[in-house]
Amino acid sequence: GGIDEKELLKWMLDMNGKNKKDKPIKSDARKIIKVHDDNGDKLLQFDEIKVWLKEGSELDEDARKQLSKTSKHFRRVVRFLEQLSAALETEKNIQSLLEIYNSIEEFKNFIKNPTQSFSNQLEVINQVSLSLKFSKTLKNFLSILVVKRRIFFLKKIIKTYTKVIIINQ
Repeated sequence: GGIDEKELLKWMLDMNGKNKKDKPIKSDARKIIKVHDDNGDKLLQFDEIKVWLKEGSELDEDARKQLSKTSKHFRRVVRFLEQLSAALETEKNIQSLLEIYNSIEEFKNFIKNPTQSFSNQLEVINQVSLSLKFSKTLKNFLSILVVKRRIFFLKKIIKTYTKVIIINQ
């Protein structure tokens, strides 16, 4: 099934986090569904959401800024799309990191080895982050794990993160 305007609004509010100044409102969800509900069931189906996200993600930064300036509604919708896009990208990056961890024994041993130097660990994290085009947030998080000497918990952290994501979907 799809999601109705109440569920969409809850999702938008969840993604909005602590930003109380300009939070999404019911009419935002209603307008989104009205525009993107291709089959007329007054719900956003998964395929309709995918098309909307794809179209939204194809807008360049200038186009998003211009659209955001046209109304409060579009400002909130663009922010939601950007937040959702960032979350999906982070999830994809984390899955890529887990694949590397599980498939490259040298990387796994490197991460699990507490005798590795701080500078070596940071360099490897930087190289992996760069080559896989990780977000700045994920790269910084991994760097904090290195600095706090907790990088050897990486697999456990990824598994916990994945469980939380699955539960919240």
